[in-house]
Amino acid sequence: VRMNFTILNRSKHKIEASFEKDVKHIDQKTIQEEMTSSIKEFIDKEKLTIFTFPEFYDIKIVKNRLYFKVMIFLIHKIDLCDYKNIPINHSHISVSDSDVEKVINFIKDSYEKYDKLLSEDELAKKMGHYNATTWRSSVKLNIIKNQETQFKDKAISNIKATLLKQCPIHLSKDLIKKVAKGIYLEEVEKFIQSGFKKEDVPKDLERKADHMAEEEIKMLFILSNIAEKENIVSKDGDIYEATIEFLLKEADYSQEGIHHQTRIEQ
Repeated sequence: VRMNFTILNRSKHKIEASFEKDVKHIDQKTIQEEMTSSIKEFIDKEKLTIFTFPEFYDIKIVKNRLYFKVMIFLIHKIDLCDYKNIPINHSHISVSDSDVEKVINFIKDSYEKYDKLLSEDELAKKMGHYNATTWRSSVKLNIIKNQETQFKDKAISNIKATLLKQCPIHLSKDLIKKVAKGIYLEEVEKFIQSGFKKEDVPKDLERKADHMAEEEIKMLFILSNIAEKENIVSKDGDIYEATIEFLLKEADYSQEGIHHQTRIEQ
């Protein structure tokens, strides 16, 4: 069924349009499907890069003719700063026998509260290992993996902070307000679920939500523009994660490049 649309308002920040389309059946499921398919067709035809899900309004049906309007916030092109070769600290993973011993002793203490006193080999087998030696090797490997994750997270945080500081972006106040509202409501819900009352919500939470929203939007704009410029694709569809991996590589970061060493206890 042919769909007609009229663009009501368009800027680099958002687009509003009205639609009309014949529908054979008037039920909630059909109306939702028709609006969704119309928006997909509209986005493809106008080659839009959208930031938010479309907001539908003024929905009505007159003699099997569906009318509705939509507003969509867009990701627009920005002037990118230098995003390559961002300096990061290359960390050294260091694991000692005492690091392993602390983990082993913690698990021993936990088991002894609920079970009889076991030898280290017996406890190792309960943990799914062949003996105490293989258990200790597994603990050491887990410590190394945890440190690698921490170092990678730190590198990503450093890259994001650098991009947010160096890439100037002018954002729509309406978009910031929309995203901030969602963040605020989520934080309030977490606060209440933690056992606090709604009236105990911190007074500066709205201000913090505004700041979080602005940083979140800016980061997504930056990553989207970098992905487009570098023709980055993702096998699993997560283009933003793929762009972060690209930036890590450009910053000369790699898990294999982390220096491992075993400390010798004096």
